[in-house]
Amino acid sequence: MKDYSENRYGKTSADIMSAWDYLLKSVYGTFTDHPRFNWQLRPGMVKNGSINICEDYFKGLECFVNAADDLGNNPMYQIDMAEMTAQYLGGKVEILTKMIDQEYLLGDTLQAVLLQSRFETLMLGMDALLSKHPTLRLNRWLDFASKAAETAQQKKLYEMNARRIVTVWGPPVDDYAARIWSGLIGSYYLERWKHYYASRTKGIDFNMAAWERNWVENSKKTDYEWGTIDLIDFSKRMMALSKDISEKDLKLNRPDMIGTWNIGDKEWKEIKLNISARMLKQMNGFSLETIKGNGTIKISGFKLEADGKLVTSSHDTQTLQCGKKVTYRFSLPTNLQANNGCIMTIRLTSLSEKAAGIVVVDK
Repeated sequence: MKDYSENRYGKTSADIMSAWDYLLKSVYGTFTDHPRFNWQLRPGMVKNGSINICEDYFKGLECFVNAADDLGNNPMYQIDMAEMTAQYLGGKVEILTKMIDQEYLLGDTLQAVLLQSRFETLMLGMDALLSKHPTLRLNRWLDFASKAAETAQQKKLYEMNARRIVTVWGPPVDDYAARIWSGLIGSYYLERWKHYYASRTKGIDFNMAAWERNWVENSKKTDYEWGTIDLIDFSKRMMALSKDISEKDLKLNRPDMIGTWNIGDKEWKEIKLNISARMLKQMNGFSLETIKGNGTIKISGFKLEADGKLVTSSHDTQTLQCGKKVTYRFSLPTNLQANNGCIMTIRLTSLSEKAAGIVVVDK
């Protein structure tokens, strides 16, 4: 890596060597075929991408951009920095999609919409950075197609198929190419997510397949006019803008989580949760925890039904305070299968303001 840096950038530095060390511990030290971020796939279909965006990944890319103080005058470094910063933002965007989903599940639509604005800013930041890259641009790909045409009809057909190959591809194999290109990020990935989020906020259906087909067959403009960009300054600012985004803020990323709940001010409701066979086998009870809100919640018991029959229940009343948890314990029959599903119903009443939280397995 030292020899590579000297040959590529003319010299090396402590920051660039630290960058390689961290990346070797993460994405350069692990293998997955068809690596991609979750936002490169259809919204709502995949929670986790297949890129190893661990803490070392982000540290490595931060060190790479910090190396600009020593290597910033080298044009090859600037090209690589644009790509590396885009990869950094891509990891942060993946976390943001999970944070937005978390807020929807917890019933906080306003916070979800606020996070969506950050999502859009980072996606456009990626698009702007890669617009200055010599190869990672959609319009370059489309130019190859159009220049191969001999007639206007061929040009339209070739460009359409060029768009198809890097997006839907199929069916049945969609989003196969998964390019991280300027133009593709802004006009396809971002716009698809914006439509998805708009439909989720408004509670209406969005025909994603029809939108994708229209983009492939009828797109007129697929890139932004970003103008002049100071790559070093812009990379540092985009990194600083997104550095606080962390998987530590994902409260719903727990393997013991059964589901979520939310309740309005002085509202009574029953929440119904599906219990998987895997969880049922290790279940000796469950706990409710509050994640958002400062209200007091009264839990008026629960019932657990498997294969349509009551397995266990309780009418014991407990009070849940903010930052605390309440637990119900029980014993299940050893031969319980629940082949046709298992449903838990919990009765909640908000005694003051609205709140939201999670239900977890008590082993």
